[in-house]
Amino acid sequence: MIHELTDMEVFCIVDEKMPIVSPESLMAMANLTKERAPMGHFPKEVAVFHQGTLRSGQELNMDTGIVILGDINPGAKVTAKGNIVVLGSLKGYAHAGCDGERQACVIALNMQPTQIRIGDVIARSPDKFEESRTVAQIAFIEDDRIVIDHIEGNIHKDFKILN
Repeated sequence: MIHELTDMEVFCIVDEKMPIVSPESLMAMANLTKERAPMGHFPKEVAVFHQGTLRSGQELNMDTGIVILGDINPGAKVTAKGNIVVLGSLKGYAHAGCDGERQACVIALNMQPTQIRIGDVIARSPDKFEESRTVAQIAFIEDDRIVIDHIEGNIHKDFKILN
C-alpha cells in the first residue's frame, strides 16, 4: 500500500516480534545494486539512534550522523561527523559535520540552541526566542553562514546522506 501511494520503497518492517537488523542485512534483503540506488553506495552506518534526553554536562560524540529521540538540554553537547536530527527540543550545543563537512545539517522539532556549528561555521542563538517557535526547523550553511528555516514538506529532495 505504501509503495502504491508514494515513491517510497519499504525494505523491512520491524515490530516487537522481529529483531533489529543491520544495514547490511537490509541491503541484502532488498537486493540493492548501484543501478537501483542512485546515491551510489550506502555507508556502513549512516546514523545511529540515541534514545533519551541529554542533560547539562552530558556529551555525545559520534563518527556518523545521529538521530536523538529526546531533548538536548542547555549545557549538553552533541558532536557528529554527519547530520544531527533531534526529535525533541534542541536547547544545548550541536556541531554537525565536525570533520569540516559543510553540507551537514541540524534538524530539530524545537530549535532553540545555545550554539550551532556546521563544519567550521558557528552561529549563536538570539537571547530570546519567540514562544510560538515550535515548528520543525533545519539549520544549514548558505553563503558561508548558518541559516535556520522551517522544514517544508518536500525537504527530502534536498537532503543529502553524508558518509
